[in-house]
Amino acid sequence: MTRIKLVMAVFYMVAIFAAPSAWAAEIAVVDYRTIIGESSEMKRALTEIETMKTAMEKQLAEMEKELEGSSESLKRKRTVMSEAQVVEEETALKGKLREYRLKGQNMNEQLSNEVMLRRKQIVKVLEQVVGDIAKEDGHKVVFDSNSLLYADAGIDITEKVLERLNQHFENN
Repeated sequence: MTRIKLVMAVFYMVAIFAAPSAWAAEIAVVDYRTIIGESSEMKRALTEIETMKTAMEKQLAEMEKELEGSSESLKRKRTVMSEAQVVEEETALKGKLREYRLKGQNMNEQLSNEVMLRRKQIVKVLEQVVGDIAKEDGHKVVFDSNSLLYADAGIDITEKVLERLNQHFENN
């Protein structure tokens, strides 16, 4: 009888200590922020967006220069113009200034939208890659490591996901 109790105790101990390691194999974590920030696709996207930004800033600088020229011209001609002509010129200048400001706002919005669109495209592929790796490695659950207080480094698949994500974008 004592032997049966001993065997049962050993069995329970093995079950208790083996279960967490089995659970660990089914759980993984990934750092989404790191992957998105370090992915070759995001770096490429940011380079393209920076090029767009530079072109837009050049357009704005040209508009600003034109506005300054119009303002200086109005200051010089003001003394020889009628009051009606001055009001007409000032109104036109204010319209150009509003157009300049609106164009600047639209450009900033366009750049922000482009960043969000590119990020969304990367996240879509990232989710697929995480799912594929989870299936291959037998993970039942993958958590974002930024949402956890602690995770053992042994369950972190960030580098593997980043590598596979970069390969995906290189091949497509």
